[in-house]
Amino acid sequence: MTAGENVPNGGYWKVGCGKLTYWKNADDSEYQGPKYFKGSMQYSSVYTTALTEQQARDHYLAGAK
Repeated sequence: MTAGENVPNGGYWKVGCGKLTYWKNADDSEYQGPKYFKGSMQYSSVYTTALTEQQARDHYLAGAK
């Protein structure tokens, strides 16, 4: 997908919003943080499949430069 491309999903994309109440931590413990995302977000990405660990790492490192 490129910037401005139409997405034929008939719905909306929401990024960085919604309740976090029922999310689990990586170790499967209960999340104890704020109920809503309280940060800022400059970019987001949508993929057609789940990223591998290496792909996620590469994506993160590319943004850290």
